[in-house]
Amino acid sequence: LYLIRVQRADPKTGEPVDVRRRVRCASLADAIRARGEMLATIETEAQQRPRIRLDEYAESWMRGKMPGLKASTRRTYADALDHHVLPELGRYYVDAIRPADIREWFAAKAEVYAPATVNGFLRVLKTMMADASEELDIPDPTRRIKAARQVGGPSTRRNMLTADEMGSFLEVLRDEDSQWYAMVFTQFATATRFGEVSALR
Repeated sequence: LYLIRVQRADPKTGEPVDVRRRVRCASLADAIRARGEMLATIETEAQQRPRIRLDEYAESWMRGKMPGLKASTRRTYADALDHHVLPELGRYYVDAIRPADIREWFAAKAEVYAPATVNGFLRVLKTMMADASEELDIPDPTRRIKAARQVGGPSTRRNMLTADEMGSFLEVLRDEDSQWYAMVFTQFATATRFGEVSALR
């Protein structure tokens, strides 16, 4: 009974891949041949392993996540992926995405959106890539990407309406779209988050 150990450097990460197997062989020469066959099999499987693009992985990931998520969370995830992650990164192979790609994407989003908003996009991507790292046995390119610094104070007021602006907005909604008026008024009057209000009937 021989313990055969095969170790080689992973071509993507340079880290060692270690495989051990107990094999019954008639002689040491047979064990050496078995080791060679084992190494050849591992290399062939690595070459034949199908690669998956991020948009394909995101679709299967969302299907698996949906049963355990609230409706509002599902919408948040879908919006972040469909409109802010996949248009730029979706055609990349998951195992080919590097931290530099994430930093470039995040910097571009931070130029357009407020820190709290772009951090929300990053949280969704981090959650998905952590699962991909575990499931596909690949490094997580988002692991060391830090969220944008959020500063409170007057700069956050650009995302707020004054009382007069809110009144004018509600008047337009009441006249143009009664369904949206009811939803927005309820959210405004109760200080309830959109995800909670949109789930009401």
